[in-house]
Parts: sequence; C-alpha cells; structure tokens
Amino acid sequence: MNAYCETDFKNFSVKKGGKTFCHADFDNGLCFSALYSAVPYLLSFSRGSWFSWEKDKNAVTAVCSAGIIAMEIRKLENKMQIRITKSFGNCARNHKEGDLFFANKKDFDWNAFNSIFPFLFVGTKKTKIKICASDSDEAFEFSGLCKKKDSFTGACGLNSSIKENASVRVSGMARKCRYQKKAGQRYSFEELMPKNFCAFAYCSAYPLALSLIYNGRPLGLDSRIVFCPGCSNRVKMEIFTRQRRMAPVYNLAEKAFRFFGIPQDVIERKAVARAVEVTGKCPAGIKKGFEIEFNFNDQKKICPASLYTLLPLLAGEGEGEKCSCPSILCRVEYEVK
Repeated sequence: MNAYCETDFKNFSVKKGGKTFCHADFDNGLCFSALYSAVPYLLSFSRGSWFSWEKDKNAVTAVCSAGIIAMEIRKLENKMQIRITKSFGNCARNHKEGDLFFANKKDFDWNAFNSIFPFLFVGTKKTKIKICASDSDEAFEFSGLCKKKDSFTGACGLNSSIKENASVRVSGMARKCRYQKKAGQRYSFEELMPKNFCAFAYCSAYPLALSLIYNGRPLGLDSRIVFCPGCSNRVKMEIFTRQRRMAPVYNLAEKAFRFFGIPQDVIERKAVARAVEVTGKCPAGIKKGFEIEFNFNDQKKICPASLYTLLPLLAGEGEGEKCSCPSILCRVEYEVK
C-alpha cells in the first residue's frame, strides 16, 4: 500500500490559542493525503485565483498524493466543494466516483493544516513539538504519532532529517509534461531542492506562490507575507511576482487559446520568495535578503507541484515509496531512492 494511504492520521492533537483541536476538527470526510493535494488549490481559490488550463474558472481537477483518486475542486459562493471524479485503483478510504466533500473557510483552517501535515505524515517519538502558522506569528503545540525512528524538534529538526543523498526517479506517467519527459528520469537532491532553502519553508510558501502566479490578487495586493513553520528560528518571507520578458505575448496567447475553447497553462509571471526578516539563526542558512524563484518555467528541473507532494516522503522513511503529481492528464509517478 502507498505510504500516503497507510498512515493513520487520527492520533494527534494541536493546541492553538488556548484551544485543543484533534482529528475531528480537521476532518471533512476526505482522506488527509488527498486534502494535502487539494490545499494549494483551496487556498488559491480563496485568494481569487483561477487556473488558465481549465475551461471553468471556478474549478480545477487534481490527483491525490498517492495517485489513486482524481478530485474536482470547485469554488462555490460561500464554501469549497471537492468531488471525486475518477478512481485509478483501490482507495484505502473507499472514496469512489461521485463522493462529495465540503470545506468552509470559517471553520476549517487550511493554512494550519498545510503547516501540520508533514508532521502528521512523518510522526515523531517526541510527544510534543512546537511549529508556527504560515500566515501569522501564532504557534501550535503539536502532539503527534510515534512513527519516525529518530525524534526531532520542530520544523527545523525535521528539515535536517532529509538526507542530502536522496534522489527521485520518475517511475511512470500517463503522458509526458513540460517538466518530466519520460519514465526513468532522475533528480538528485540538488536538482530537487532550491539551494540553501528549507523544505518546510517551501511547503508554507508554495500555495501562496501558486495563487499569485495564477491571478490571485486579494485586496489588490501584488505580494503577500508568509512565515516558515519554525518558532525559535523563524523566517518571514515576502512572496511576490515579476513579469516574464514576453508577458504581453503570453497574455494574448492565453486569451486566444481560451477564445477558441482550448485553454492552456500559460504563465506570464515568475514567483519569488524573499526573506525579509530572520528571527534567531536559521539552520538552513537563510538570511535576510535571500531570494529563491519558484520553478514554474525551468523544464530541466522538477515541477513545484511535484516537489510539494514529495517533501513529506523525503522527510520520512521514504526510500522506495511512491507518490503522484497532481496533474490529471500527466499523472507522473515518482519513487524516492
């Protein structure tokens, strides 16, 4: 069974703002691993994004982390709807085509879920650790699972557990994409991770970068602030975009493709994360002024959505484990080596 399917996500609690939350407070009926795949799109829709490759600007389809089910994520007036549209195998949660799930932003903290999911997946011998929210200075006290062989302290300790000799192989695909061209393609650690950047700072920042790339401009802002999940050592980042050199041409191309009913994934901006404040000393070496560009264009490197899915596997005992990219058309499968 896939690691994303076999993990028991029920044995945890989170303290936030003097209140204690458990599995039931985050559970909307959907498998947590599938929800992790959906969260970047849920957050993007909540920030006004729409995705250029989809005919319907209020919907997007994604595959779960295990590559077992496909989901349509739809923005409704006051909530989000997730509908299972297809199954590619036997789902451990018995999700089937037509199943409906709903997420209301008022009672479901997607930023909190995005922050804690890697810890839910990996587990820890340490009974209590502190991590911080990606959208505020607020800290969570997380009581997790006893799964990982070595205990760690917070997000910084988990990031340090990722082996620098880890690599990833493309083990299969439904069809090639702009990044991954054929099965057997390999990526070293240096080709996976942005240099000198923390894996879990990446997890926190990726949904916001995705939103800004795909037309998300809440309150008319062209940049947003996000925090890494570290507490005593913490990085405050500004996520912003830069226009690509041929942006007007890309913009016209996107409109032309949409007019003729064949929408395409046209990206006219670059997404950048800049460290604007560092509290303590970041173990990954991030300093004020440090910048990375999210790889929405370089076809020689792994795609950012795939990296987001892979990171919990890389942090866990992931050798030999597999996961899927979220694309319903390509369904690229990766194996951790």
